[in-house]
Amino acid sequence: MFDPRVHVRYFLRCLGILPATYEGEDSNKLALIYFCVCGLDLLGALDQLRGKTETVDWVYRHWVEVDDYGGFRGSDIYRDTGPYDVPNLAATGFALQILVTLGDDLSRVDTNKVRRFVERCQRPNGSFSPVVGFGEEDLRYCMLAMTISRLLDGTAVDSGRLLQYVRSTLAFDGGLSMSAGGESHAGLTYCGLAALKLAGKLDLCEWQPTLDFLVHRQIHYCDFNKRELENEYADEDDNGAFNGRVNKYGDTCYAFWCLAALELLDKADLADGEAVKRFLLEQTLSPTMGGFCKTNAPDELPDPLHSFLGIAALGIIGTPGIAPVDVTVVLRKDRMV
Repeated sequence: MFDPRVHVRYFLRCLGILPATYEGEDSNKLALIYFCVCGLDLLGALDQLRGKTETVDWVYRHWVEVDDYGGFRGSDIYRDTGPYDVPNLAATGFALQILVTLGDDLSRVDTNKVRRFVERCQRPNGSFSPVVGFGEEDLRYCMLAMTISRLLDGTAVDSGRLLQYVRSTLAFDGGLSMSAGGESHAGLTYCGLAALKLAGKLDLCEWQPTLDFLVHRQIHYCDFNKRELENEYADEDDNGAFNGRVNKYGDTCYAFWCLAALELLDKADLADGEAVKRFLLEQTLSPTMGGFCKTNAPDELPDPLHSFLGIAALGIIGTPGIAPVDVTVVLRKDRMV
């Protein structure tokens, strides 16, 4: 049985004192705060968060401008470090998601400068770099760029080139990958589909082969086919879970990436919701600490990312005590009304 209270306590605890393993993650602190704040929101417990005004002010300390564009930096302790102290898409996306969740009207955000930032991050091939002018390219930044665009009610990105880039990452089995010819991956598949949905370029008919890839990420071991368990990555406890790639263990976060991708394609009902719920509640949930672990390995501890995505996955399939999720921008659904 899902008890929201233990997870509320977990998120509040992380917002007060991060686990020791995350003390060195200052550049990712906005992401960690997003997981906890939005996790509380999905659990209907945002009223238990103290210091909302201080949290909003803290987020705005990450604002930085360069020339005629602006956005949010990853950390506010590394100020004035020259070319490295610049806005990045991930920090900007997480900052806006936190602010929207906390009810901020974004009046302190120079939206025109953020729009120019997003537009400048788009490359000629339609992809996006994490910062202006350099950095890796993959579908995560496409999703982040379009999430920012949605939260700001639009940017002038080239959606046609974005569509071409996403198509170029399509693998032979229907999943999307890091680059042309790469291995398909469920997380990247979600990112590509979400980016297209936000850009108004997701044609459901075009992505039917991707449904097959996503459905087959849910793990089912059949009693009559014991050969499946001969695989070194097979684990009977993973029944009902989702994995991100072929022949990998079940993982909490892929329950969200796969279910959310299926919902984007209007086919979430193709997943066995009860089976994935059993996996999450019986295998990766931490009943004492609260939150969710990455896998059911005995040395695993819950972390903010997997805890938030585990709850969001349960929200997609409909679980009492969890609000519906807007899978395009990964916020509580009524936040984007």
